[in-house]
Amino acid sequence: MNFNLYIYGTPEGRYSQYPNDYTASLLEEWQKGAKGARLVIYRKMNLVYYGYTERLNNEGNCIGFCVVFNNARVLKPKLLIQYFKTVVEDYLVKSGDIIKYSEDGKIHYNLRAFNEGTRAFDKLKELISSEFDSNESKYGIVPLDSIYNGINSFETIDSNASDSQILALTNKHNKVIINDANGAEASYLNKLIANMKAENVSAKEKIKSLESEVEKVNRQKKQYRMVVFLVIAVAGCLVALYSFNSNIQSLNSDLSQRKEEIKTLNIDLTTAYAKIDTMSLELSDKNLRIGVLQNESIKNRNSIDSLNSLTQNQETIISDLRSDLSSVNSSLSSTKSELSQAQRKLSNYQNKVGKHLPLIVTDIEIANHYKDSKEETGYGGIIYSKNSMYLAPRISYIGLVEGTRKFLIKLYKPDGTLSTGSPSSETPKGYSYSTSGYIYEGENKRELSGWGNEKKGNWAKGTYKIEVWYNDMCLKAKSFTIY
Repeated sequence: MNFNLYIYGTPEGRYSQYPNDYTASLLEEWQKGAKGARLVIYRKMNLVYYGYTERLNNEGNCIGFCVVFNNARVLKPKLLIQYFKTVVEDYLVKSGDIIKYSEDGKIHYNLRAFNEGTRAFDKLKELISSEFDSNESKYGIVPLDSIYNGINSFETIDSNASDSQILALTNKHNKVIINDANGAEASYLNKLIANMKAENVSAKEKIKSLESEVEKVNRQKKQYRMVVFLVIAVAGCLVALYSFNSNIQSLNSDLSQRKEEIKTLNIDLTTAYAKIDTMSLELSDKNLRIGVLQNESIKNRNSIDSLNSLTQNQETIISDLRSDLSSVNSSLSSTKSELSQAQRKLSNYQNKVGKHLPLIVTDIEIANHYKDSKEETGYGGIIYSKNSMYLAPRISYIGLVEGTRKFLIKLYKPDGTLSTGSPSSETPKGYSYSTSGYIYEGENKRELSGWGNEKKGNWAKGTYKIEVWYNDMCLKAKSFTIY
């Protein structure tokens, strides 16, 4: 799936994006005031932007990325929102290259600007590309079936709306904003970290309480010894002290309970000592490894001394090579100068020619389409008269300049007559129909709209001829057969 990807947001509280180009004014505006999650669907000519923004924390920081399709749209934007939210709250947070959880359980940026994380950006694009390639039908990624009317208008809708409601708005407005109150700061993982912090505080308080109780038990043990001494001293008064003895028994019961608690704490202490012993063994092992590395270091120093001796012998050779290199650099500099002049001449020629001839068409392929541009017969395939509907050309070209261009099409029937419709401001007399498309520099292919009827069997068998015109110039002509 071919698309352009941008990442944007507010690391260190300042707006940043990558790549940084003409889209900056659009993307910066879309992320302002985001209170949860937001998806902006924006159409400009045949380009469709899907800009997703998500608020990260209470400081108002946010992160977003924008996917730009050329001549394609998504029929299930709600699934797109769910996937983008998963990318932010699962993939990006776990990788930690761009954003991460801090010790206080909040999401923070791990870089100052997005141009510092180009490798992370490449991984992100690879992830999204794999998702679209594997699940194109899941998201309903289809070619555009409408012509942009050039009117700028927008509408805002809640994320609880259905896909059909959202698509209806995108057919009416070139900009639709979908708001979702739940961003990363309200995610389950954030709440889970907060709960774990609370549980940690509670556990520390319980440990402190147990330590206090142990200290209390120790004081009681001293008191119990004193009581036993007094009982021995007043052995003759056992009858009079019967009630006191029952209290002693109750205290002894409490003492037994406390002893069990102390026993449990001692077991925990033994476990901790065992861990310390294990760590001591690991430290000893690391010290042995350090000794081995030191021995290797001594050997490496001896090798370095030998290499230094060899280096001295090579200095003479290097000096000769530097002399040769100087000569080569001089020749290279002259060649670069000549190349630069040739490139300037080519650029000037390209600009001059591009004013009148924006592209050179090298080939034309024909496909048989339904009314919605779905292929019945692919480009270059055998077209049968009984299945013929809309004949759609695809041009292979070398673009000299970029931009949207209008093409005029002539389609000649087997008897040599020109197939025409009603003349209009878009299609002058003498042509079958007109169509527009965006042209890129270099070798590319461009699908153009078709000509025909939605009823099968529209075209008779025979040899046809198609011509692609730009202004008053025929760019390419090609004959093809319907069987």
